[in-house]
Amino acid sequence: MRAFLAPRQQALAAARDQAQQARSQVDATRLQVAGIQAGLAGLRADLAARIGPFHAQMSIDQAWRRHPGAPAVFARHHLPACDGCAVRFDETVEEAARAYGLDLPVLLAELGALLGGTSGSVPR
Repeated sequence: MRAFLAPRQQALAAARDQAQQARSQVDATRLQVAGIQAGLAGLRADLAARIGPFHAQMSIDQAWRRHPGAPAVFARHHLPACDGCAVRFDETVEEAARAYGLDLPVLLAELGALLGGTSGSVPR
């Protein structure tokens, strides 16, 4: 009986090893897919920040990166260091305008002019 079972046990052990290797490969692939998905989400967010008009609800960081001329507009409104501010990812253009007493429609109009005269939008 042992002679009968020995080769089958060896085959079973080999199959278990192969299954474990396959599980490890699947886990590694899942990690790679998750990394790719996270990278794509970042690219989507970056693309969304780079298309369309400036608007009051976009983050300071999105507005700052939307057009190469945006930093100069912010500087004219006495906000020259937005690229180094810790809250630039969370604070909206509207919130910054309110916090610093800026005229939001004027700021958005100047930013919109960078895009060929497209006016920025203010929520109603």
